[in-house]
Amino acid sequence: MSLFFKWGGIALVMIGAMLVSREYESYLDKRICEYRGLVAMISHAESEIGKSLAYGEGLWSSFQSDELEKIGLLPLLRKGFSLKAAFDECKGKMTIARESKEEISELFATLGRGYRDSELRLLGEIKDSLSAELDLQSDAAEKNKKIARALLLGGALTVAIMGI
Repeated sequence: MSLFFKWGGIALVMIGAMLVSREYESYLDKRICEYRGLVAMISHAESEIGKSLAYGEGLWSSFQSDELEKIGLLPLLRKGFSLKAAFDECKGKMTIARESKEEISELFATLGRGYRDSELRLLGEIKDSLSAELDLQSDAAEKNKKIARALLLGGALTVAIMGI
C-alpha cells in the first residue's frame, strides 16, 4: 500500500506542476491579448477621429474586443466614461504590468484636450508606445513560459526522484 501512495503522490506532484504551468501560460496569453486589444482600440479611435471626428461613446460603438469586454473597459466607454476614467476603473482586472498601467493612464489623461490634429498625433504616440510594450511583453512571455515550465517540471521531477 505504501508503494501505491508513493507513486500516487509523485503523479499528483507532476500533474500539479503541469497544471500550474498551464495556468501561468494562460495568464501570460491573457496579458498579451489585453495589450493587443488596447492597440486595436487606439487604432480604431485614430481611424474614427480621422474620418468622421467621432467622439464620446460614438467613438467606441463599432469597436469589438473580447478581452476588453471581459474586463469591462468597453462597456464603460460605451456608457460615456472618458478613456482615462474607464481605464482607471478597470485597472484591477487587468493583467498588464503595473508600471504599464500607470504609464497608459497618464497618456489617456492627456486625450480630449486638443483639436483633431493634436488628438491624432497623441493617439499615434499612445499606439506606438503600446505596440512597443506589446512587442517586449510578447518576447518576454515566450521566454517566461519556457522557464516556468522547465522550473516547475524540474522541481516535480526532483520531488519524484527524492520519493523513489
